[in-house]
Amino acid sequence: MTKKTTTIEDIARAAGVSKATVSRYLNGKYEMMGEKTRDRIGKVISLSGYQPSTIAQSLKSRRTMQIGTVISDIASPFSAAMLQGIGTVLDSGGYMQLIVNSGNDIRNEEKIVGELLRRGVDGLLVNTADFNNPSLIRVASGSIPVVLCDRYIRDYNLDIATSEKKAPFRRLIAHLKKQGFSEPVLFIEKFEHNSTRYLRRQAFIQYCAEFYGTADPEGQVVLVDVTDPDNTSAELARRIASAGSRGRPPAIIAGNTVTTMHLLGVIKKLGLRVPRDAGICGPDDWSWGRRIEWPALFDPGITTFSIDALRLGETAAKILLERIAAPEGEKKEIVLPVSVNIRGSTLLAPEGSSRR
Repeated sequence: MTKKTTTIEDIARAAGVSKATVSRYLNGKYEMMGEKTRDRIGKVISLSGYQPSTIAQSLKSRRTMQIGTVISDIASPFSAAMLQGIGTVLDSGGYMQLIVNSGNDIRNEEKIVGELLRRGVDGLLVNTADFNNPSLIRVASGSIPVVLCDRYIRDYNLDIATSEKKAPFRRLIAHLKKQGFSEPVLFIEKFEHNSTRYLRRQAFIQYCAEFYGTADPEGQVVLVDVTDPDNTSAELARRIASAGSRGRPPAIIAGNTVTTMHLLGVIKKLGLRVPRDAGICGPDDWSWGRRIEWPALFDPGITTFSIDALRLGETAAKILLERIAAPEGEKKEIVLPVSVNIRGSTLLAPEGSSRR
């Protein structure tokens, strides 16, 4: 026999109140009922196992209480931490998060955004795969709020939670110069469509020229394919040989965490000594359970510039909920600080002294 579904009428009858009073309770409008009434309704609901219809509630409020989150690379530790931060804020606000991975594919991202809109999400959080994304501009021009997560859309003003892009490179390259490394080399994956990589490359070029007087700083940028370690090995060996002719090792800067891991594998394969043969540094201090930092596991420890992805996710979600509550107003851009963590991989001389 099919078990009868508990209805709002059943709750009202058992609690000795009207349907309207139960409805006000379910919508958090307690000001028009006494404490005893509220407690009685709560106990009846708890004992009955009643679950209000989200469809009915969304029809009344014109909200689904669902947020679409589009991630460009869900396998990245950065994404995992950011999603955790987003989830904490949305959960506290009573929202469900629909998470979809675009796989760094702009066409896939456009399809995903369209499907989320058809499902009636109340807003979008997007770590976009392409900063030339007309589909997001069209959505943001309508009634659905969009907040970007650490990725810009070129020449368009959207709400965004992001992190410092230039400042950490300035501090890092100043440190490398002081330590006595030769001109640094940036190994980076394709950057044309990724605003984070693009801005990191621009910062690298600017501060190479400022601190090293590099005549052709763009020549210090190497486009890397992380699926081709042989090509990376050859390029790294060439750069080390060139720097060695000047009597100083180069410092290798990775454009993202995947490239850092790729370079560490190449360094091991070549039998290089860090930092004596080459220094290495890159973004992100991922931790497991916030107890172990992976860069510290590599001897002598990897210098990194670190983004608090958890906090970034929380910030993006807060901006979105504020925008849902108040659609009008100026767009927000909140930029979180990035720390530079100096470790043995870029220490040729003790900190505080210059290498001669």
